[in-house]
Amino acid sequence: MKRGSIILALALALTFTACSRETKEAEKGVPEVYSEVAEGQAYALVDLGLSEKCLLIAKGDLDDYLGKKGAVTAQVYGVDNEGNLVDFGEVQSDGSGYLLKVETPYLYVCGGHDIDLLYPNVETGTLDVYEGARIKFGETTDTFFYTKDGVEKEVEDMTEFDNLLERYSDKAELIDFGSNK
Repeated sequence: MKRGSIILALALALTFTACSRETKEAEKGVPEVYSEVAEGQAYALVDLGLSEKCLLIAKGDLDDYLGKKGAVTAQVYGVDNEGNLVDFGEVQSDGSGYLLKVETPYLYVCGGHDIDLLYPNVETGTLDVYEGARIKFGETTDTFFYTKDGVEKEVEDMTEFDNLLERYSDKAELIDFGSNK
């Protein structure tokens, strides 16, 4: 019996040693948040420019062709400068063609007609738009909008939208959600 306990303890020690750096950072960074992760949910730690990595919890995950698990919807948590947990709310892209991506310190949320680069504002507890673009379709004409630092203005064409979509495709990295099972 004692030998079995020793083997079990050794196996557990090896398992914990094999944990990835991300998991160790998660345990150290925002352990309170993990109590909210139910079995079957997916999560990822993402650098959004705060003192600790932000925790994104998805209701589900999708397999991407690159072998990573991406998500469309996630709840975003962070830690403020005093070490308090901040719930920044939920983000949702428009479908599996627009998985959540990151380009530190920005979180990309987009769809076929809009794209936003968000950043966490710990003072307000919100995800604010740093830069974005959208298209509004009308009966007679299409209208294009561009946002920079939270200020939206109407623009002549789709140039800014196309630039942000290219940046989403080329520079942003797919957020790889691991399963907490």
